Amino acid sequence: MKLTNGQVQAGLDALTILCNDPNRLPTLAAVRAGRAVRKLREAAEPVEAVRVRLVEEHGEKTEDGMRVPEKNYPAFLPAYGELMAEEVDLDIQPITLKDVEAGWSKGEDGKRVGLEISPTQLSVLVDVGLVVEDAA
Repeated sequence: MKLTNGQVQAGLDALTILCNDPNRLPTLAAVRAGRAVRKLREAAEPVEAVRVRLVEEHGEKTEDGMRVPEKNYPAFLPAYGELMAEEVDLDIQPITLKDVEAGWSKGEDGKRVGLEISPTQLSVLVDVGLVVEDAA
């Protein structure tokens, strides 16, 4: 699976939320999701180190840490964009929407309960390809 560094980070954030309660996913989906998180973290670590270096190089200290001021965007954004656009090839087996839906159940009021993932986060996983409609 080819992903950009930006997709790796977005997918890692959303998949980590999905994996917070792996007992709600079917067994095989929980294993695949756990493996995917491990591989995404591995791919994200060197990218994060470079991102921190870029922020330190172009940023200024604030009360909340380092922040790139708008005046430094012309130098920072091209380098950051290039970093996030770089592709990496990862051996990840996606999980299916059916598996994700199996993690939900209906509460007494008829509303979905179970997995704590928002529609936006689920959309990220689908867009990135970590969750697919049907198994390939």
